[in-house]
Amino acid sequence: GKVLVHVSSADRAALRSAVDEVEDLLRDAASGGRRLEVAIVANGPGLDLLRADDREFSTRLAALRRDHPSLGFVACGQTVNRRRAAGHAVDLVPGTVVATSALHEVVERLRAGWIYVRA
Repeated sequence: GKVLVHVSSADRAALRSAVDEVEDLLRDAASGGRRLEVAIVANGPGLDLLRADDREFSTRLAALRRDHPSLGFVACGQTVNRRRAAGHAVDLVPGTVVATSALHEVVERLRAGWIYVRA
């Protein structure tokens, strides 16, 4: 299966919960011997989840990715450009792909049969 988890809030409790859910999905699939691809797409304030300088999340995401190579991270290019235009450095966790926009990414993946989960 393929699951797209969309994160757009910077609320830390919500972000922790989203990562918990992703971890549970991946662990359940692995223990059942099922192949599962999960992508976290982040836009707006939710881009904070993918910040390389946020030790809590960057460390946790790196560990998850090491254990589950089928996990991917996608940043909204529009959000990245807006932050840079406002003078903010945008340093994302290793392996993050920058998409044209979160909306475009969601639409394309839904077309390709991914299941959409709003975190």
